[in-house]
Amino acid sequence: DSGAFPERTTAVPEVILTLPDCQQRLRVRWYKLTGEVTTTQIVDALAERRTPPLALVGGGSTDRALDLARSLAHRHEWKGSRPLLLLTTATANDVLLDDESPAAVGPRKSRHLMKVYDGRTYRFCFTNEQMAQAVVDFLGDRPELRMAGTPEMPTSVFILAWDDDPYSLDLSEHFRKRLHASGQPIRVVKD
Repeated sequence: DSGAFPERTTAVPEVILTLPDCQQRLRVRWYKLTGEVTTTQIVDALAERRTPPLALVGGGSTDRALDLARSLAHRHEWKGSRPLLLLTTATANDVLLDDESPAAVGPRKSRHLMKVYDGRTYRFCFTNEQMAQAVVDFLGDRPELRMAGTPEMPTSVFILAWDDDPYSLDLSEHFRKRLHASGQPIRVVKD
């Protein structure tokens, strides 16, 4: 762990993990994202290393996860196996993609985030779909919290979302779907 807290802020912190009686080492490094170095530049530099990384851990937000997944998906040549992408922070299930061609017109396309860097992306956190299901199931299992509407007078449920936050939009959409699927007399209001 001697490299975990370097004195220079420009240095790359790292921890080396080893096992007794084993020659192999696992290096865990933290690369800082700045406005001067793009995600694609970092991925390209890692791809040129003699030993490429086993995995990249990242995606502190939906936008960052999408940027990292796209950069990895576009980089096909590595000096070894293509690394895995491990998402540890809650991100949207589905992301809106701008068409790759600037000349393309029409609505933006939606795509499952895990499919952007297909077959190499793994999530180590709950999905928005799982979160919505857990909350709605919890409400349904607790009599004091159960929504008690009738078909004539359904319970109103208000779902809030920030239009500029892909995570918020995705989570609110999964809540809407789960509430409608619950079979309860609910009127979902999305503003």
